[in-house]
Amino acid sequence: MKKVALIGVTGFGAHIYRQLLRLHYEGRIEFAGAVVRTPAKCPDQLQEMKRLGFRIYGSPAELYADRSIRYDLLSIPTGIDSHETMVREGLAYGANVLVEKPLTGTIDSAKRMIAAGDASPCWVAVGFQNLYGKDTRQVKKLLLAGTIGKVRQISVIGMWPRNTAYYTRNNWAAHFKCGDAWVLDSPANNAFAHYITNALFWAADEYWDLARIQSVQAELYRARDIETFDTCSLRLLTQNGVELIVHLTHSCAIQGHEPIVRIVGETGVIEWQLRNYYKVLRPGEFSSAIPVGDAMFDEFDVVADRLEGKEALLCSMRMAGKHLYTINAIHLTSTIADIAPEFVDVAPDGLHQIRNLEEAFQQAWERGVLLSELGTVPWARPARLAEAANFQTFQL
Repeated sequence: MKKVALIGVTGFGAHIYRQLLRLHYEGRIEFAGAVVRTPAKCPDQLQEMKRLGFRIYGSPAELYADRSIRYDLLSIPTGIDSHETMVREGLAYGANVLVEKPLTGTIDSAKRMIAAGDASPCWVAVGFQNLYGKDTRQVKKLLLAGTIGKVRQISVIGMWPRNTAYYTRNNWAAHFKCGDAWVLDSPANNAFAHYITNALFWAADEYWDLARIQSVQAELYRARDIETFDTCSLRLLTQNGVELIVHLTHSCAIQGHEPIVRIVGETGVIEWQLRNYYKVLRPGEFSSAIPVGDAMFDEFDVVADRLEGKEALLCSMRMAGKHLYTINAIHLTSTIADIAPEFVDVAPDGLHQIRNLEEAFQQAWERGVLLSELGTVPWARPARLAEAANFQTFQL
């Protein structure tokens, strides 16, 4: 049975811990080790791991130095700034690697990671969990089967409020860099990165691929006093002729609203909502909503399949690199505009709420336009449509 170790069990790592433990109890893997840098943050997990006989390490270096056990998979849900180092070290150790999204910070870093992967007999999977979802893959099959004709436009809307605690939870949130490493943290590169990636996946002509962008028109805004942006309205044109319209924000009041993606084709529409449903809408036909499952369950089942030697489609570094390229292109072609305080309310917990943003986002999403193109948002600023197909390096 393949042995697995988790490097980091707090934060998002706590979700991965539960999935690995599930697979362990199902007898599909031997979850045998974990790197725990701050034991005080996870006393219950630490007690459970000790009871199960896990090997507990204080650092990745300690894990690599332990010659009494050999891990077949390292799961790495660490910060963006560490991804390149951790992946390259994991491959050098001789293990397969599951690294959390996004792949890394820049095109340059991604090239080095991919080169390391090409030189290794081990595989690297990236944790864009929704790409592993049965529903996401089924939607792609429907698109390739011509269920709604040729895809013309894919619209994404995501509104998740985030207060000061979110922005102060680590040393890279809403920053361009962490130390010397680029992270480019933003809603598009972190919380909502999955849904841009989904859109690129559904826009691609090949089944297991993501579309590559040709040009970018990015309206980037910040209501908070941060380095990067907390709100954006994007037009991404792919090389195969699909228009992506993306509206994302953390500066809103809305609660409990999961991201929605609408795929518009020549003969119909497919709508998908996280943790809820997907459905096909065609003129004159009855449509029923099909429930969406838990993508993390699907992701770790697929990873277990691969460890067991079965055919399993994983999100590769090259695939994840197309999302990364999109994020780099947004920053290389656009500037960030500050939203004047007169348009923003601030709650006691530090949540910034842009007034009437929910209504504006909804209108822009339904019409398939950018915020500035509505003509009703006083702080919105038009952005130029910029060529974005040939960046070879990232330099701000």
